[in-house]
Amino acid sequence: MKELLSIIKRELRKVFLDRNLALIFFVAPIAYPLLYGAIYLHKAEENVPIAVLDRDNTNLSRSLVREIDAHQNIAVTQILHSEDEIIKEMAKENIHGAIIIPQNFSENLKYGRKTSVQLLINPGRLLVLSDIGLPISQIVTTYGAKVTASALMKKGTPVLQEIGYAQPVKINFQYLFNPYLTYGDLILPGLLIIIISQIIFIGVAASQAKEWGMNNWRDQFLVSRNISLITAGKLISYILFFIIYALIYFIFLAPFYHIGYQSTLASKLLIATLGIAASASFGLFVGTFFKHRITVFVILGFTSYPFFMLTGFAWPQNQLLEAIKYFSYLFPLVPFLQAIMKVTQMQNSLYFAINELTIMIVQTILYSTLFYFRVNKIKKRKLPKDFVTQYIEGFDHKTI
Repeated sequence: MKELLSIIKRELRKVFLDRNLALIFFVAPIAYPLLYGAIYLHKAEENVPIAVLDRDNTNLSRSLVREIDAHQNIAVTQILHSEDEIIKEMAKENIHGAIIIPQNFSENLKYGRKTSVQLLINPGRLLVLSDIGLPISQIVTTYGAKVTASALMKKGTPVLQEIGYAQPVKINFQYLFNPYLTYGDLILPGLLIIIISQIIFIGVAASQAKEWGMNNWRDQFLVSRNISLITAGKLISYILFFIIYALIYFIFLAPFYHIGYQSTLASKLLIATLGIAASASFGLFVGTFFKHRITVFVILGFTSYPFFMLTGFAWPQNQLLEAIKYFSYLFPLVPFLQAIMKVTQMQNSLYFAINELTIMIVQTILYSTLFYFRVNKIKKRKLPKDFVTQYIEGFDHKTI
């Protein structure tokens, strides 16, 4: 136990005393969530500018425009007179969408004939479809049904009997896990998990790369010659270190930014502990292949987006090639993110995330074992058996 505690202290001391590692371990876990949380603080876009091309120009068409403009996501900023003007204004990004109301719009509604309102959307904006497309679709459908029903009543047709005629198809939108369909509520819960997982992976790998590059790896044998104990001590030190950040995220940051991690604290901490352990063990193993921290930052820094795409958060996993799908489970971020989303966003019990929890346990065991064999191999190659005792006995223990 004394050796284990010494290894944990040594690992934590290394983080505290190295300025570059301190930036990763102390600044990044707080700075990035604060930055991204501030960006998506309002969760949804408001007053997205659109234009209107009203070819009917009647009281009913103008009334429809007013109803669309009243929506909090939408602002009708221009009344244009041709599709060429729409294309030009959209190219200048003065507007992000446009509504074209056809001729005879009012007449068709009054007589119950089919009519359509055309919506043009800027394809260069990711969120425009959800921000203005769905609201406009719902407003136009409801408005058309209301006008048609009013016209039928004036003609003496019982609306209740002809409701199918007034509105043959009605869509009832029910968003189970994001009732307001805001981008911030969609992206932030997963983004915080991606941040902490990648910081653990890159930070731990950089910490190990420093040891191999500066030949400080020999020092750990002054504390213990048991590689299993060294592996356990390193892993425990990073779990203890980053579980504090998990508590900060769940207890302070999530409520501050109104991020809905809907589950018990015990369930969230269990997932976080397993995710941290898997990410740290992965970092320990990968770090043994690097000799410079800068190389770790340059190479592993570019892994965040590929790992993110493999999680199924941005693109469904069932749409990936089978080989890539199974390959993705080599990376701890994948089951970590899937587990937290299933339990906190879909509000399921831990039972529904049992596969992801099991995968994280297997990953921790696998990468810890691989780290053990890597250290043992390096020790045998670079620290001959007959030299180990001399090295340890001739070393000043105070330096560790």
